[in-house]
Amino acid sequence: MAKRRGNIKKLPFCGDNLTDLLFRIIIDTIYHKIAAIKKKKNLTDPDITDPQKRRRAIYGIYDRERNEIYLSDSRCKHPTKASMVPSLIHEVLHAAIPLVFESRIDRLEVILDTRLTDKQKKYLRKFIPKHQVKIGPLPKL
Repeated sequence: MAKRRGNIKKLPFCGDNLTDLLFRIIIDTIYHKIAAIKKKKNLTDPDITDPQKRRRAIYGIYDRERNEIYLSDSRCKHPTKASMVPSLIHEVLHAAIPLVFESRIDRLEVILDTRLTDKQKKYLRKFIPKHQVKIGPLPKL
C-alpha cells in the first residue's frame, strides 16, 4: 500500500494538547512503523492453539512480525468505512505502545474516538485501503 506522506503542518488539530499529541503519535506510527494496512473480508483470530478462539471473528489485528495491520471488512463488524477508524486507532496504539495491557488500549481507543474531531477522523480514513486482501495474518503456532 502506498502511504500518503503529508506535510505535518497540515495535520488537522482539535486544540486539546493531549489529544493532539496522541493524534500525532498515531500518524507518526502509521508513517514510520506500520508497513501496510490491509482489509480482509472474514478476519478471524489467528491463534490456532486455542480451539475456542480459532473461529472467533475479530475487528482487527496487528501482526508484530510483519508490522502490518489487518482490519475486518465484514459488514456486521464495520458497516461503513468510518466505523473502521476506532479499530485502526486501536491497532496503531498496539504498534505505538506495545507493552500496554489490552484494557488500557481499549480505554485509550474510546477516549480518542470521542475526542478526535471529524476532520481528524477523516484524515485517518485516508489510510484505510479500498480493496481487500485474500490472505490474512499468519496463524500463530
